[in-house]
Amino acid sequence: MGFGENRIASLIQQHPEKKPEVQEMQKQMSHYMLAASADRFREMASTDELGRARDISLEEREQVEWKGVNISEAPPEDLQAVLSDTVLSEFKTRLTRLGIEYQTPD
Repeated sequence: MGFGENRIASLIQQHPEKKPEVQEMQKQMSHYMLAASADRFREMASTDELGRARDISLEEREQVEWKGVNISEAPPEDLQAVLSDTVLSEFKTRLTRLGIEYQTPD
């Protein structure tokens, strides 16, 4: 991601008039990024893939809590929420470094 950040920063510096277009693209891409992770967690839940992955090492598994969620036992919706929150937090930090304000997807 660092290479992309450097390239975007360079382009915005060279063409500041393009910044609104970059922000709109970020808004659209955020929608797809969040939708893709939500779809994957729904798919895992519907096929019980997540449950099977958790059962593989039940005896060896540690109870891991991250951001208030027990990762080894949380339902897919909670895992997806924690993942989205984590990804968005890092994404917002990176956008701020570029001087771009995060745009919430529709």
